[in-house]
Amino acid sequence: MTKTDAIMNSAFLNLTPLGLINGFGGAKADTYTRNQELDKSTNGGFQGFLSTQDVTGIGAGKKYGLFSRGAMNKQNQLTEFTTNMKHTVSGIVDTSTINNLAA
Repeated sequence: MTKTDAIMNSAFLNLTPLGLINGFGGAKADTYTRNQELDKSTNGGFQGFLSTQDVTGIGAGKKYGLFSRGAMNKQNQLTEFTTNMKHTVSGIVDTSTINNLAA
């Protein structure tokens, strides 16, 4: 939750027109599904990838108010980046597995 959402959802401001507009005009951030099998198969070799997944999971799928669109857009960009990274790491792991089987 952003500071703006915390203030607008407070007991006092939640019933004001601004609080209602913030709540009804809000949207959910994109979701991110972590692949546990991929995490296991990397054997900790991609620490940057694993930590990026941790950070992405914190804000993915959360509701952001109308006045927090900037924070939601940043979260959606991070989710897209992490999803692309997941596909890249998956391709590397698959190629490595195929090469190990062929040897």
